[in-house]
Amino acid sequence: MKLKLSAKLLFSTFLVTLFLSQQINAQIFLSTNFKNAYDKQTRSLYGTPGVKYWQNFSDYKIEVEVVPEKKTIIGNAEIVYHNLSPDSLNMIVMKLYQNLYKKGVLRNFSLSEEDIDSGINIIEISLNKEVCTADSDNQFSLQGTNLILYPKSKIAPSSNCTINVSWEFTLPSRSRVRMGVYDSTSFFVAYWYPQIAVYDDINGWELLPFTGEQEFYNDFNNYEVNIKVPNNIGVWATGEIQNIEELLKPAFLNRYKNAKVSDSVVNIIKAEDYLENNPFNEFDNFNTWKFKATSVTDFAFATSSHYLWDACIYKSKNNELKSVFISAVYNKNSKDFYEVAKISKEAIEFFESKSPAYPFPYPNMTIYNGDGGMEFPMMVNDGTTGSRAATVGLTSHEIAHSYFPFMMGTNEKLYAWMDESWAVMLPFELQELNGGNQLANNVAAYNDFAGNESEVPPIVPSFQLRGRSYRMAAYTRPALSYFFLKDMIGDSLFYSALHQYMNDWKGKHPTPYDFFFSMNTKIGEDLSWYWKPWFFEYGVPDLAIKSVTKSENKIKISINKIGNIPVPISLTVYTKADTLLFNENASVWKSKSEHNFEFDIKEEIIRIELGNPKIPDVDKSNNIYMFK
Repeated sequence: MKLKLSAKLLFSTFLVTLFLSQQINAQIFLSTNFKNAYDKQTRSLYGTPGVKYWQNFSDYKIEVEVVPEKKTIIGNAEIVYHNLSPDSLNMIVMKLYQNLYKKGVLRNFSLSEEDIDSGINIIEISLNKEVCTADSDNQFSLQGTNLILYPKSKIAPSSNCTINVSWEFTLPSRSRVRMGVYDSTSFFVAYWYPQIAVYDDINGWELLPFTGEQEFYNDFNNYEVNIKVPNNIGVWATGEIQNIEELLKPAFLNRYKNAKVSDSVVNIIKAEDYLENNPFNEFDNFNTWKFKATSVTDFAFATSSHYLWDACIYKSKNNELKSVFISAVYNKNSKDFYEVAKISKEAIEFFESKSPAYPFPYPNMTIYNGDGGMEFPMMVNDGTTGSRAATVGLTSHEIAHSYFPFMMGTNEKLYAWMDESWAVMLPFELQELNGGNQLANNVAAYNDFAGNESEVPPIVPSFQLRGRSYRMAAYTRPALSYFFLKDMIGDSLFYSALHQYMNDWKGKHPTPYDFFFSMNTKIGEDLSWYWKPWFFEYGVPDLAIKSVTKSENKIKISINKIGNIPVPISLTVYTKADTLLFNENASVWKSKSEHNFEFDIKEEIIRIELGNPKIPDVDKSNNIYMFK
């Protein structure tokens, strides 16, 4: 009996291994840098981290002062970088994102001349206690938004190095690219500290410049950040506040503590409070707000001397001991923000219970009323919207990023669709329940641009794209592919496969192929036929009514897939007495380009219509058949 079981197990293992080995040679193109990773066993054909997977990280201890009247940030940091790679590193790459505003730097954003300056001023930098200079020793070089340190001795595997750096810069007041100054004390501060770049098993050091359009790729780091501000200014940040009792006066501290246990929204600071009192302690001219965050990909913070503060908790349905502290921090004139704390709670509950039906990864979430819409770990910077549906749409989209790219550390410079399209797709149902119509809106946008010479497959590296090409490849097209895949395999299997991918890559750096292979493995099918047209090929979604034949009480309707992108079929047959609906998911196109509907019908048919507003189709001229 044992021998038979062993033989069966070996045969099963052989079949699985054979199936997986075929994935690497499947129809989808695999570039050489990815092949090298599979050869080195840092990644697996199962879609899981390989037996030799590794990643580096840093410990940041930062002291920072905000000088509101000058709009300046002054900081110093001790950074311990841990090299867990098998490589000896002959350089350390640091990101100076605020050099986007430096005169002469490459950028894809038009900035106000008032914000163009000399960029970040590095006052001093040292490596392992030796001061670095850009002199003849070539200890460092500044290349746009990259600062490169050259250690005298290589950083060996399984070792660390310590970088001490002090710096200052001026916050942008007019060209606020995802952050900046909104009034005299209301600042959203991001990309503000020298940050060690990612060194990974695919491309080594991440050396791409920050041009303002594509976003980021960061390691999972640990932060201790102390933020010094004048005593009339509040601070909200990534991580958890360590010294709140030193910062709030008793009445406001009591409200804060109530909010920490309240399912309902508590107004910690109201508009009238600022007229009567300073909510923040005045033992000194300055307060220092202390925060800690563990294993997060970035740290952002925001300030204001007059913003309102609402808060509540969301008690997790998955773990009764876990809760999320939710804050909305906003200008009193932003009428939509009075409901943002409640909306945020509803969004987090939706994400945990419905889509992606996965535990929310962080203990805090703050929505700050700045401008635009931009996500950071545990922080969101959102502008004011014109309707409740728009507020729900914007808020839920940015909070969805807590999963992608913050829990899943994807490279947004190369594969922006690995986070942006999930933030588009995951809240579709929530947004529709609140008056939005994002699914149909995304379908309409795709119809309008699909097949344009500027529309490229999502696998094209994101940093090479701009404008509408970037938007379509990063947001719209892949979001629709996920939605139609879910429709094709069913919610249960879709989310089960997605959870397996999330569990395997939580706190790590997945690539597109890790996602494709992981989903293939869990679903038990090589989905190259689906991945290839949606992610790797130029093309369009286009279905047509090819022919209609009627004989006595029988009718046959042939649907032709003219375009290469597989989408569902929705067919409506209008008769004098009734309306008949026929639907098929995208799986019907796995191995054919024509699908037939055959059925009995006695009523007189008036017309047949193919498609609906939630399925893309670039040419609708062949989607209606009229009976004469």
